[in-house]
Amino acid sequence: MRMAALLATLVLALTTLWAAPAQALGDKVIINCRHTNGVCLKDFTAFSAALTAVGAEVEVRTDVPSIIESGDVRLLVIALPMDGWDTPTRSIYIPSFLSQGGRLVFLADNEGLESETNQRIREMLAFIPNHDLVLEQTTLNPNSANGGCQDAPTTMIQGDPLTAGLNEWYLGAVSSVIGGDALINFQRDDGLGQETLAAVARLGSGGEIVLFSDVDGFMGGDFQDACATAGNDVPAAHEALWQNLFDDQSSAVDGDNDGYDSDEDCDDQNPNVNPGVDEECNGIDDNCDGMIDEGCDDDDDATGDDDDATTPGDDDDSTTGFGDDDDDSFRDDSQWNSCNCGGGDEGVALGPGAAVLAVLPIGGLLIRRRRRS
Repeated sequence: MRMAALLATLVLALTTLWAAPAQALGDKVIINCRHTNGVCLKDFTAFSAALTAVGAEVEVRTDVPSIIESGDVRLLVIALPMDGWDTPTRSIYIPSFLSQGGRLVFLADNEGLESETNQRIREMLAFIPNHDLVLEQTTLNPNSANGGCQDAPTTMIQGDPLTAGLNEWYLGAVSSVIGGDALINFQRDDGLGQETLAAVARLGSGGEIVLFSDVDGFMGGDFQDACATAGNDVPAAHEALWQNLFDDQSSAVDGDNDGYDSDEDCDDQNPNVNPGVDEECNGIDDNCDGMIDEGCDDDDDATGDDDDATTPGDDDDSTTGFGDDDDDSFRDDSQWNSCNCGGGDEGVALGPGAAVLAVLPIGGLLIRRRRRS
């Protein structure tokens, strides 16, 4: 049992290490954009300004540099990727970045307009384990004017740290997303129900993958110009989410809503595990004090006895007055088989076997006296 407890402690330590809040990362933001002629700089002007205002160091480039695995980069945005995704980018740089708690944002588009770039995003998602995000192969255009900005924005904003302060989102032509935790939903303009515009997958390492199917609404450019012409200030409406994306992933959150943040909750995905609960005999650290099953005995029934409460027949017949009884902490193996065998004036605690042996000689003397009389 002690070996089992030791192994359980080791597994818990490794699990806690893997699922711990992400380390504090640097202030760099890398935006991967396929255009080299300055179009990307224009498209991401408002986004870059919003992040710079909260301390980000933004860099727009046509590749994904190895610097993302240095710990200096907090946010990586990949917009409509072109060909040339080499093996190090897919299998080394990005996994390393996510393992440090980095946040990766994919920006997709309407499937009919950008099917090739959307497919590259799907291929990249397939390289990343432990998430369920899927970019659907559908063509949806809730903004009826083909990329215009005449339709009202969606207000179906889902509760999440990334959407804090966000009240509405202006949509361009989009595809839909499934999986992860939904961030923004919208009503299809064909009346066929709801779709998800953006969702986030949170990894065990603390890293996050955010999948947006609305590159126009996100990065701006001509779409934001059209919105401005229609009297809609997209940057002001979207700024809260943009800045939330830059928030340090190492900041504590209460993932299981049990009242304890991840900096003190040793399992922030389980509301029954936190510093405010009582320790149970179940092989895990319920109260987050670094110890497992403290106060429990070898058989995990917390009665202080040595029997196996889970084994049928191990609870001896309590009618004899000896042996162990799972329902009686004063009648168990540890009491009846213990012996405080000290010297001098120290008392002696006899187990049931010793008590029987002590009675036998006295019984023999009584029998002899009766025969003689």
